Amino acid sequence: MFGRKKTSIDHGSGTGCGYVLWVGFGLVVLLLMNGLLVRAFLMRNTDDTMDIRLAQTLQFIMPLALIALEFWIFDRITRNWQRK
Repeated sequence: MFGRKKTSIDHGSGTGCGYVLWVGFGLVVLLLMNGLLVRAFLMRNTDDTMDIRLAQTLQFIMPLALIALEFWIFDRITRNWQRK
């Protein structure tokens, strides 16, 4: 009416409940894998002189940072793939 055009919704664009469930499931899997990898790395490279508070902080922060890095890489790959 006022120059606004009706647009159609693209159902394949990654919206909806199914998409949210798959992303949530992916986050849980990535968090478990990254947590195990960080814990194995810290247990292997930790000596008695390392402060336990530092080790616990790294066990909490590093899996979250790895998830952010993995999603950044995934976004870069999908953005480059969609251009072609």
